[in-house]
Amino acid sequence: MKTARSTRTRSPFPAAPTTEAAVVVEVGERLRVRRSRDGAPRDVVEARLARIAGYVPSEGDRVLVCFGPEESYVLAVLHAAAPETLRLPDGARAELVDGRLELRDPAGGLLVRYADGHAEIAAPTGDLRLTAPRGRVTIDSALDVSVRSGRDVAVAVGRRFEVATEGGAAGTRLALDPKRAVLGTPELDVTTARARLATGRATVLARSIATTAEHLAQKVVKYELTAERLVERTRDTFRDASDLVQQRAGRLRTLVEGVWSSHARRTVLVSSDETSIDGEKILLG
Repeated sequence: MKTARSTRTRSPFPAAPTTEAAVVVEVGERLRVRRSRDGAPRDVVEARLARIAGYVPSEGDRVLVCFGPEESYVLAVLHAAAPETLRLPDGARAELVDGRLELRDPAGGLLVRYADGHAEIAAPTGDLRLTAPRGRVTIDSALDVSVRSGRDVAVAVGRRFEVATEGGAAGTRLALDPKRAVLGTPELDVTTARARLATGRATVLARSIATTAEHLAQKVVKYELTAERLVERTRDTFRDASDLVQQRAGRLRTLVEGVWSSHARRTVLVSSDETSIDGEKILLG
């Protein structure tokens, strides 16, 4: 009588669970690990990854595996071949790379990098927003602060905007509020190809004003000038009045190097005291 032999393949798993060190040789839905004992290579088996916070498996990792008769589980990480990584639920990850701590989005774009006291914050594909709904946002720099924009820069404040240099009384200060703007500076330089000022009322106070222009045109309804002394120097002077020109002076003296000519339809000369005409030759008529 012949006895039938079983054709079942002997399972590579031990009859009782054992915990051994292993090396990850392939990463997939399950990890394929190579068992080793005393440095001797053993079977390659599949193992489930237990929940290990921050661990992202990669080939070459040395792990601690519980081998069982039906299932095997990776319980701990002895040595990670790749940089240490903490993966977030949305796919973003934090990892150590060459001594730098980096936070990257699910696509691998850099969000935050820190190394040797230097920090960088980036938004590779979206907006970067600093918000403090119930507090303040303070930027404090011992050196320079640089702002560069490929398009617009907009600043909106609910109460007051102020920029000042720490120069004491000689510093520069710009203050803006809903009703007025104040600029104080020891020296102001403005260079522009074209400027336009529209205002209901303007007042200019200065100890000295110097104006240089190739062409100056003024159009006013009423022009008043009050001065202690008025000095005009010009090559040619043309004044055209369609109605009355009147001058009132305590004394009036006219000095003409060449010809003095007066043309009028009617001339009236009145002197309350004397009238003197002195010339080498006087022609009347």
